[in-house]
Amino acid sequence: MSKKRIFKDFLKEAKQHRPIVFYTDNDCDGMLAGSVLMSMCYRLGIKDFFFFSPLRNAHGYGFTDLAINDLLSQPCIFNPKTNQLVRLDCIKNQFQKDPLLF
Repeated sequence: MSKKRIFKDFLKEAKQHRPIVFYTDNDCDGMLAGSVLMSMCYRLGIKDFFFFSPLRNAHGYGFTDLAINDLLSQPCIFNPKTNQLVRLDCIKNQFQKDPLLF
Protein backbone atom coordinates (compact mmCIF):
# COMPACT_ATOMS: atom_id res chain seq x y z
CA MET A 1 0.00 0.00 0.00
CA SER A 2 1.41 3.40 -0.95
CA LYS A 3 2.16 6.11 1.60
CA LYS A 4 -0.31 8.42 -0.15
CA ARG A 5 -3.08 5.82 0.20
CA ILE A 6 -2.21 5.24 3.86
CA PHE A 7 -2.42 8.98 4.55
CA LYS A 8 -5.79 9.26 2.75
CA ASP A 9 -7.14 6.33 4.79
CA PHE A 10 -5.81 7.94 7.96
CA LEU A 11 -7.59 11.23 7.19
CA LYS A 12 -10.80 9.36 6.39
CA GLU A 13 -10.69 7.68 9.80
CA ALA A 14 -9.90 10.95 11.55
CA LYS A 15 -12.86 12.70 9.90
CA GLN A 16 -15.15 10.05 11.39
CA HIS A 17 -13.93 11.16 14.85
CA ARG A 18 -12.97 7.62 15.74
CA PRO A 19 -10.09 7.61 18.22
CA ILE A 20 -6.78 6.54 16.73
CA VAL A 21 -4.03 4.86 18.71
CA PHE A 22 -0.42 5.32 17.57
CA TYR A 23 1.75 2.39 18.65
CA THR A 24 5.36 3.54 18.77
CA ASP A 25 8.46 1.71 19.82
CA ASN A 26 10.40 3.33 22.62
CA ASP A 27 13.67 4.14 20.92
CA CYS A 28 14.61 7.55 19.56
CA ASP A 29 13.18 7.08 16.05
CA GLY A 30 9.91 5.69 17.41
CA MET A 31 9.50 8.62 19.77
CA LEU A 32 10.37 11.02 16.95
CA ALA A 33 7.76 9.43 14.67
CA GLY A 34 5.21 9.76 17.46
CA SER A 35 6.00 13.42 18.07
CA VAL A 36 5.79 14.20 14.34
CA LEU A 37 2.38 12.53 14.16
CA MET A 38 1.21 14.36 17.27
CA SER A 39 2.21 17.66 15.68
CA MET A 40 0.47 16.69 12.44
CA CYS A 41 -2.72 15.79 14.32
CA TYR A 42 -2.76 19.11 16.12
CA ARG A 43 -2.28 20.99 12.85
CA LEU A 44 -5.09 19.03 11.18
CA GLY A 45 -7.42 19.60 14.14
CA ILE A 46 -7.51 15.91 15.08
CA LYS A 47 -8.08 15.59 18.82
CA ASP A 48 -9.09 11.95 19.29
CA PHE A 49 -5.72 10.23 19.35
CA PHE A 50 -3.58 8.39 21.87
CA PHE A 51 -0.06 7.02 21.97
CA PHE A 52 1.05 3.68 23.30
CA SER A 53 4.72 2.86 23.71
CA PRO A 54 5.60 -0.55 25.13
CA LEU A 55 7.87 -0.79 28.13
CA ARG A 56 10.94 -2.69 27.00
CA ASN A 57 11.50 -4.43 30.37
CA ALA A 58 7.85 -5.42 30.74
CA HIS A 59 6.64 -5.92 27.15
CA GLY A 60 9.78 -6.83 25.27
CA TYR A 61 10.86 -5.16 22.07
CA GLY A 62 8.51 -4.13 19.28
CA PHE A 63 5.00 -5.26 18.45
CA THR A 64 4.57 -8.09 20.97
CA ASP A 65 1.55 -10.05 22.17
CA LEU A 66 2.24 -8.94 25.73
CA ALA A 67 2.18 -5.25 24.75
CA ILE A 68 -0.99 -5.69 22.65
CA ASN A 69 -2.71 -7.46 25.57
CA ASP A 70 -1.73 -4.59 27.86
CA LEU A 71 -3.10 -2.08 25.36
CA LEU A 72 -6.35 -4.06 25.04
CA SER A 73 -6.71 -4.13 28.83
CA GLN A 74 -7.10 -0.35 28.80
CA PRO A 75 -10.59 0.09 27.29
CA CYS A 76 -10.64 3.79 28.04
CA ILE A 77 -7.87 4.15 25.45
CA PHE A 78 -8.37 1.35 22.94
CA ASN A 79 -11.36 -0.62 21.75
CA PRO A 80 -10.65 -2.71 18.63
CA LYS A 81 -14.27 -2.40 17.50
CA THR A 82 -14.21 1.40 17.32
CA ASN A 83 -10.57 2.46 17.08
CA GLN A 84 -7.85 2.17 14.50
CA LEU A 85 -4.34 1.21 15.47
CA VAL A 86 -1.48 2.84 13.60
CA ARG A 87 1.75 0.92 14.05
CA LEU A 88 4.94 2.89 13.58
CA ASP A 89 7.97 0.77 12.85
CA CYS A 90 10.75 3.17 12.01
CA ILE A 91 13.51 0.58 12.20
CA LYS A 92 12.27 -1.00 8.98
CA ASN A 93 11.36 2.44 7.62
CA GLN A 94 7.71 1.46 7.35
CA PHE A 95 4.48 3.21 8.20
CA GLN A 96 1.76 0.61 8.40
CA LYS A 97 -1.87 1.00 9.34
CA ASP A 98 -3.49 -2.26 10.35
CA PRO A 99 -7.00 -2.47 11.76
CA LEU A 100 -7.02 -5.09 14.46
CA LEU A 101 -9.48 -7.77 13.46
CA PHE A 102 -10.99 -10.06 16.07
